[in-house]
Amino acid sequence: MSSSGTTKGGRGKAKASKSVSRSHKAGLQFPVGRIARFLKAGKYAERVGAGAPVYLAAVLEYLAAEVLELAGNAARDNKKNRIVPRHIQLAVRNDEELSRLLGTVTIANGGVLPNIHQTLLPKKQGGKGDIGSASQEGATPLAATAIATVCPPCDGETTVAPSIHCQLANAPLCPSRLCCHAPSFVSPHVVIAATPKAVKEKEGRELNTE
Repeated sequence: MSSSGTTKGGRGKAKASKSVSRSHKAGLQFPVGRIARFLKAGKYAERVGAGAPVYLAAVLEYLAAEVLELAGNAARDNKKNRIVPRHIQLAVRNDEELSRLLGTVTIANGGVLPNIHQTLLPKKQGGKGDIGSASQEGATPLAATAIATVCPPCDGETTVAPSIHCQLANAPLCPSRLCCHAPSFVSPHVVIAATPKAVKEKEGRELNTE
């Protein structure tokens, strides 16, 4: 007589098939069984479907992979081989979607993003509105419109434009101020070299005196 519980040939026990985890079936690294146990123990609902832990494990694995990828890039940019909380902070805050998701989350030892408000930055010098500033963008130089004047102490070595006003003294510039008497009251952009005409006149006066 052959027993119904025996295998073919009537000897030994039936060979048990190897168990496969639900994580391996779903192709995930996060534990599906453990997440299912936590969902049941947490009493979030009376019943937990079979697909709920698989879905939740897949979402958590995707978020972890995304954060780790960005944090690894931040560590590589800082020439580090180990990811620290600072790199996770930079990765999360520089990503729009992750920053919105973790907007109310504080990462310990993460620090803050480097940021300086625009009002605290120094203003640019040498704007287009500066009086007497030499333009480097193709504008007409000031010397082209200047008028030669004679200064008695310096014997006509300067050229000034009468329409220019001193930036500090708020008064029309006089040749004596430009040459030698009060250089501290004159903006350095206003002093212009002598024109060839003024130089020739000076040389002619020197020859006449000799």
